[in-house]
Amino acid sequence: MQYSAVIPAAGIGKRMGLGFNKIKYEIDGQSIIHRTVDIFNQDPDCKEIIIATGKEDIEELNEELKDVKKVKRIVLGGKERQHSIYNALLHVDADYVFVHDAARPFLDMGTLSRLKTAVVEKEAVICGVKAKNTMKTVVDGKVEATINRETTFEVHTPQAFCYNLLMDAHEYARENDLAVTDDAMMVEAYGHDVFMVDSSYNNIKITTVEDLVLGESILRSRER
Repeated sequence: MQYSAVIPAAGIGKRMGLGFNKIKYEIDGQSIIHRTVDIFNQDPDCKEIIIATGKEDIEELNEELKDVKKVKRIVLGGKERQHSIYNALLHVDADYVFVHDAARPFLDMGTLSRLKTAVVEKEAVICGVKAKNTMKTVVDGKVEATINRETTFEVHTPQAFCYNLLMDAHEYARENDLAVTDDAMMVEAYGHDVFMVDSSYNNIKITTVEDLVLGESILRSRER
């Protein structure tokens, strides 16, 4: 199978206090976005990489990633993540699409392989890890319920879909003015089952300064 990797990459690093898009931050001499893109560039099943980002970052990313063979297009993102992904989907040229966070640079090939195998059969597949801690629903500071940890997963990316299914789900969301937090939620709203495969606890998203420290630790462990 061959797939297109769609990478939404807009953001200003507000929670990290950077004042610029966090994907440009360097970990051990290489930017987060470059590390993320390299994962897909090295996968022979990845046909192309399409990135959606803010207007202010398009020129810089084009320059930084000009030697990455599979980066075919960097498009203008939208107001929300789902709008950015839709803009990228308009340019996809593959039967399958993998949507991956730009700030998640430690995806391992085992997770990627499980997604590729499953999406051919299931059409809509996400990856994640079981919650380690006790999870509770809290409303206005009051605990309302304790969630069953055995059936609770922390969802990661990539999320993998049959292209036609994901595009139909996006069109459905646009027609019905749905606001979602990820593409799987959109596909669920469209009425299609979504399945789960195992990810790795190292497949973290760089969101806070503490994540940078963890990311450097992950790199050191891989080098060992």
